[in-house]
Amino acid sequence: MALNWNDKCQPSWSGDELKNIDSNAYKFNQDPAGKFHPSTQFEAVKVTLDEPEPDFIWHLTKQGDWQKNSIHNVCNFFKGYIETRELYNLLRYNTLSQNIEFIRRPEWISKHESITAWDDNDANAVMKTLSTKLAFNINKNLIHDTALAIAHENKYNPVINYLESLKWDGKPRIHNWLTEYVRVTETRYTNAVGKLLLRAAIRRTYDSGCKYDYMIVLEGEQGIGKSTICEILGQEWYADLSLNVHSPDTIDCMRNKWIIEVSEMECTRRADTQALKSFLTRRTDTVRLAYARTSKDFLRHNIFIGTFNPDTAGSYLKDMTGNRRYLPIAVE
Repeated sequence: MALNWNDKCQPSWSGDELKNIDSNAYKFNQDPAGKFHPSTQFEAVKVTLDEPEPDFIWHLTKQGDWQKNSIHNVCNFFKGYIETRELYNLLRYNTLSQNIEFIRRPEWISKHESITAWDDNDANAVMKTLSTKLAFNINKNLIHDTALAIAHENKYNPVINYLESLKWDGKPRIHNWLTEYVRVTETRYTNAVGKLLLRAAIRRTYDSGCKYDYMIVLEGEQGIGKSTICEILGQEWYADLSLNVHSPDTIDCMRNKWIIEVSEMECTRRADTQALKSFLTRRTDTVRLAYARTSKDFLRHNIFIGTFNPDTAGSYLKDMTGNRRYLPIAVE
């Protein structure tokens, strides 16, 4: 005040007067000091610091160089890459189909294309992106291995998700559901077979590869709903397959299925009895997946339901030792 403003006062104030004015300003003021300072007219700016890079542990060579072909390193790099691209949690692993799946549309698939399970095209797209945009060159097999490792961190089973979403209304049905919904005469045998079928389907889902040697066969005229009940039970994981026990394509078609219908027991007419018996009681299936370089054994997670029209020529009951595996149910 003394340096910048006092000279403009007429007459100027003395030093004692200035001190008294300054003292009174603090003594009798009604607003906090600095209320009208220019800085109070602006909102504070929130400073956002860049997020630190993930603290990954890298595998190095004996010379201390970065191991280019280490899946551990590629996993780290891939995770860091997809985080920066806002694609974190892009992949998941379907334990029913044994496929790597996309949780949402990746950047290399246009909105006009359908999204399928992870395959060579996706590996090529990732490899191209890493090479052209990030100057990071690795082979396609390592991309596949990396995608599998990342997807395995996010496993799920769609059938389990479906079953656990259902809510029971408290009404018992399992003891005679074949009679109530499939028009089957109620006996101790049909009730037992009905419970066995449902329990086997659930057990194979939660305990894949568990022992189950039977195939229930729904016998009845054409058009009375034998296939319909199979489809209702299996939902979107139902399939009507022509079983060729010697073909690897059969195993591949079974991967994403839970309830498999064997229409008109057609397989019993083509396959030799011993091979069919062995196939039905098998607890594991050997499959070479599309992204895999070798075959692998997978625990069986599905059950078979046969359908048969007794009016057709022939019978599926051909072998006395194998007949015990078929449990016929007459549908009226």
